[in-house]
Amino acid sequence: LQANAANNLTLTGNTVNGGYHGIRINGTAANPSTGLMMNGNTANNAYAYGLYIIGNNNPVVKGTTVSMRAGNVNSIGIVIQEVQNGMELSA
Repeated sequence: LQANAANNLTLTGNTVNGGYHGIRINGTAANPSTGLMMNGNTANNAYAYGLYIIGNNNPVVKGTTVSMRAGNVNSIGIVIQEVQNGMELSA
């Protein structure tokens, strides 16, 4: 699942199976996405990044579960980059 330059995006109760990135939400440092709300989502068997958030302003991520595909020793469960004004990340 990938969203580019999305504002006021709400993702609730979704399951993503496979993919290079499980869930990826993109903005830019110069023009960050705002209003991201994620709750109760699951990314299963992602290859590189399970959850990748870049270029966002104050995103909220709650109750998101990430599992990675076996066999890729370079995979990373959660990557957060260029987040402005804080972030709420909770189980």
